[in-house]
Amino acid sequence: MRSTEIWLWLTVTGVFSLGEAILMPNLNILLDQLAPAKHRGAYLGASMLSTLGIAAGPLIGGVMLALTGAGVFICTALLSLILCALIYAFRLSMLTRLQDS
Repeated sequence: MRSTEIWLWLTVTGVFSLGEAILMPNLNILLDQLAPAKHRGAYLGASMLSTLGIAAGPLIGGVMLALTGAGVFICTALLSLILCALIYAFRLSMLTRLQDS
């Protein structure tokens, strides 16, 4: 079912944009705190690869949606679960780095 209600779309887009505006600067601060001092520039540079995802994501997602239908959402959910498990597995080393800085 598709929503044709423009106000719903504008509200969701506004909430998403607000969340992104709050999150993005904080991610760089967290990355700065986690990175060893001698590698800080490399960490920040590597984090800029996210712009590649912003550019290529819609293209890749559109192709996957055309080929697999709803399967793209299942793949994304599985990838998210794997990433959550990795973050959970390395949480202690991340907390140690944050407390040392």
